[in-house]
Amino acid sequence: MGQLSITGVKAAERPGRFGDGDGLFLVVRSSGSKSCGCRVQKHGRRRDIGLGSASKVTLSVACDRAREVRTWVEIGLDPVRARSPRSISISAVGPSPAMSALSNAAPGAPFSLNQAVP
Repeated sequence: MGQLSITGVKAAERPGRFGDGDGLFLVVRSSGSKSCGCRVQKHGRRRDIGLGSASKVTLSVACDRAREVRTWVEIGLDPVRARSPRSISISAVGPSPAMSALSNAAPGAPFSLNQAVP
């Protein structure tokens, strides 16, 4: 975690994009609205994913969501497609093998998708 802080998010008034150095950023628009986002890149493809309005999402929650998005990208999931209604209806049938393996992994243990999926 870098430059973003709770007081910094509350005090930010100047329009711009302020990052923490690890992909999490705060966008302040000229209207004064603030939102949190996460930038990820994999195989040369960059994505900015919105994490929510800063008035509704705490910095701690934004950090957790950014960490989750980065994990999805690392195991090969597209976070934008994962949010689409189509993927939600498909996942309602049951958890994917990748997400089951990820949720069952011991904290801090190395994770290999090839080992976890039969």
